Amino acid sequence: MDNRPYSAHDEIRRTLSTAYRASGFNGTTHELQYLMSWRDICNLGLGASPTLRGEAGHSLKSAIAYTLAHDDRDSHTVPTRGSLVKLSTELAGLLGDVRFAKTQFEMQTNQRIGESEYILSTGVQGGLLWSFGQSGRSPLADRFFLGGQTSVRGFEFRGIGPRDHNDSVGGDVFYAAGVSLLTPLPYVKTPALKGHLWANAGQLALLDNRGLLRKPARGSLPVDEIRRFFMRPSVAAGFGLVYQHSIVRVELSCCLPLVAATTDRPKPGLQFGLGVQFL
Repeated sequence: MDNRPYSAHDEIRRTLSTAYRASGFNGTTHELQYLMSWRDICNLGLGASPTLRGEAGHSLKSAIAYTLAHDDRDSHTVPTRGSLVKLSTELAGLLGDVRFAKTQFEMQTNQRIGESEYILSTGVQGGLLWSFGQSGRSPLADRFFLGGQTSVRGFEFRGIGPRDHNDSVGGDVFYAAGVSLLTPLPYVKTPALKGHLWANAGQLALLDNRGLLRKPARGSLPVDEIRRFFMRPSVAAGFGLVYQHSIVRVELSCCLPLVAATTDRPKPGLQFGLGVQFL
């Protein structure tokens, strides 16, 4: 994995996993997984930050993960109705040298407006990573990252959250929310191509003395940092086009970042996205 566009390093992963999946009531699915993953943060660039240099080297993760999901959408890429609820939990530390608990959730609803061809979609995501290691700091390879066309539009890939010099270092806690309106296009006969109006917001932080648990400045309280985290998300809005391919979703958006932190990398103008799951 080449991370150089947003962080001066490469990451090598070798993973062995096995999983059991079962269907439950009313379309609910359960998945239990065990995985062992060897990771190497390597090939640091000359401009690599002190944080990145401190994370360099090998780590071995042994973890059990459980995922609960309910998905009744009519499409995974450009849904017009239905909802998704997904909750995943991971516990690492049975073997290996990293120890943490990680949980992440995702919710999405899609609804046609009356009898029209306008589709209103809303989505919410969040996650928490808590390290049990002696340093109290989570491994870089397991942190959350935020920003980009399939995440929070209007920002560079991994362009939201903590940064040391030019390196995105990820975070231990995040939230993101978005709302979008798909519209029919005049003179366009294919239903695969639609107009797209959207707005999204999100925030990402570390849970250590570099982030939400840092020592408060004189005259401030420990809760002030947490209040800023929830009350001052990075925000962007825009419009564009969405094309529904048979297996992927293609977006071309004109983005206008509205609110950004000093460590964020906003990306105004055109942004291209290709993927399956979008906020």
